[in-house]
Amino acid sequence: MKKEVVAYWLFALGIFLLVLKSMGAYFLWNVSIGPLSLLVTLIGLVYAKTQKQLYNSRHFIYAFLFLILYSIWDRDIMSQINIGNIMPCIPILLVLMMPTKDKRTLLSFCSCGLAFISGISLIAFILLFFTELPNVGIISDETAENYSYTNYIILLKGAFYDIRFNAIFREPGHLAMIASYFLFANRYDMKKWYNIVLLIVIGFTLSLAGYVLTIVGYMFNLLLAGRLTTVFKKLIPYVIVMVIAMLGIMSYNRGHNFVNELIIARLEYDEDKGVQGNNRVNDYTDTYFKNIISDGSFIIGTGRDKQSHLASIGKVTGSGYKIHIIARGLIGTFFIFMFYYVLAKNAPYRRFAFLMLLLYCLSFWQRAYPSWPAWIIPFITSIYIYRPQAMLRQQKHNTIERECLV
Repeated sequence: MKKEVVAYWLFALGIFLLVLKSMGAYFLWNVSIGPLSLLVTLIGLVYAKTQKQLYNSRHFIYAFLFLILYSIWDRDIMSQINIGNIMPCIPILLVLMMPTKDKRTLLSFCSCGLAFISGISLIAFILLFFTELPNVGIISDETAENYSYTNYIILLKGAFYDIRFNAIFREPGHLAMIASYFLFANRYDMKKWYNIVLLIVIGFTLSLAGYVLTIVGYMFNLLLAGRLTTVFKKLIPYVIVMVIAMLGIMSYNRGHNFVNELIIARLEYDEDKGVQGNNRVNDYTDTYFKNIISDGSFIIGTGRDKQSHLASIGKVTGSGYKIHIIARGLIGTFFIFMFYYVLAKNAPYRRFAFLMLLLYCLSFWQRAYPSWPAWIIPFITSIYIYRPQAMLRQQKHNTIERECLV
C-alpha cells in the first residue's frame, strides 16, 4: 500500500477521533485535547507532505486566523494562550487544504463511522428493553455534572435520560445535533446506508432540538433542489402526516405518554421562554445575562474560567448563546462567526454554504459549541464538494469542447 494512502487514512482516523472527542465519547474523556490534536497534526503533516497539490487559498488563512483568535479570546487573554487551545486549530487548516476528493472521502468516512458506532449502540439500546445485558459498571465524567452512566461498552445508559438514546456520548441532544449536521452535509441522500441510520438514530434520541434541525435542514435541502412551489408541494404530504400523528399522540391516554411529554408538550407557547422546551439555562443564568448586558461586560465576556467556576457551583449553567456570550463575549462570538462566514463566502456553492451556516446559527441559539470539530468538519468538508447546477453544466460543456478540439 502506498504511503500517501496510509498517511491519508491515519489522518482521517485522527480527525474522526477529534469529532468523537468533542461529542463526548466516553473512551476519550480522559484524553486531553491538546496532545490528541498534536498527534493528529503530526500525522496530518505527513499526509500533506505526500500530496502533490494542496489548496492554498488566502481565505483559508483568514478563516484560520479568526479561529485562532476565537480559541485564545478571553477577558484574561494571556491565560488562554496555550497548546491546548491553539493546537486543535491546526488539523482544521490541514483539512481545509485537502483536495476536494479527499474532503469528500473524509465526509463519507466520518458519516459512516458515526452511523456505525451509533447503529451498533442502538441495537444494544433496544435489546435492553427486553433483556439484561452484561455491563462493566458505573462510570462518571468528573468534568460534567450528573454524568453517571451504566457502561455496556458499546452503549452508555444514564438513569437521568431514561428512554432517550445517547449511544456512547454524554447527551442525546449532542448526538442528534451532530447527526443532523452530517445529514445536511450529505444532502439527505437516502441511497447511502449511513444517512438512513443517522436519521433513525435521531428519532431514538427524543431530542426536540435534533428534530427541529433535521426538519429545517431537510427544508433547506429542498430549497437547494428546486423552486419554492416545488418545496411546498413536497412538504404538504409530510405536514399532513405530522399533524395527524401529533393529534393522535396528544390524544392518546389524554396526553400522558412519553412522546407527548418529552417532545410535543415542549412546543407549547410560554410567555417567559417562548416555548416550553426552551430550557437551556436556569433562572440565575437569565438574570446574570441581563446584568452583563446592562453593565456592558457582554462585549468582552466575563471569561471562561469565571463562567466555569459559576457552573461548578450550580449558578451559571446550561448551554446556548447566553452561556457562550457570558464566557467569550460578543467579540469572541464575532470571531467564530467570521470563521464560518469567510469560508461560506468563498465556497463554490454559496447557497448551500450559507444555508448550512444558517442551520448552525439556529443550533447556536440552544447549543453553542461552534469550535467543536463535530461542528467544523461537516461544514468544511461539505461546502467545498458541491457545485451549483449552472457551474456543473458549464464544466460539462467545457469538457465536451476540449474533446471536440482534440
